[in-house]
Amino acid sequence: MSFTVLLALQSAKSPPLGSVLIWVGVLMTLTLIGGLAVLWYRKQVLSKPQESDPGTLMEQFRRMRDTGEMSAEEFEATKRAMIAKLRGSQLPHSDKPTVGGGGARSAVENE
Repeated sequence: MSFTVLLALQSAKSPPLGSVLIWVGVLMTLTLIGGLAVLWYRKQVLSKPQESDPGTLMEQFRRMRDTGEMSAEEFEATKRAMIAKLRGSQLPHSDKPTVGGGGARSAVENE
């Protein structure tokens, strides 16, 4: 064999098995970390709030009052009920608000 062929064969040797296994492990670890990061990000972005924000709920009731879906008396009764619920006390049965007439229960009572 000539010297150039021998040199070409020597440089074409495969890397040691230990080195290949280390790089496979590194790639698997990076893939796992990347997958966990994607799962965490999706959970943060796509998760729905567990509990409704009372401020947002009051804004909805104000809009209902302003558009005529709820009377001013119903709005005030609902507001009192929400304040009482936040404070941890119960209102007498007669003060509980109804929305939309017909004895329908308010969103505060349904929680």
